[in-house]
Amino acid sequence: PGWYRHITLAMLAHAFLAAMASAAIERGAAEMTQPTWPRSPWRRSGACWQLSAPGPRAAVPAH
Repeated sequence: PGWYRHITLAMLAHAFLAAMASAAIERGAAEMTQPTWPRSPWRRSGACWQLSAPGPRAAVPAH
């Protein structure tokens, strides 16, 4: 029973958010712009993702 309650609430939340996004698009809401500073230390390089480390340390490839 817990699984069905969880899935039901998750689907209800998803439907609500989809409806809100659709209404915002119909109203002509401005699109969100990407922030000028990166929020994630992960960077895509070719077919790999790399974790960029702060300071003089090199990036660590993650495959």
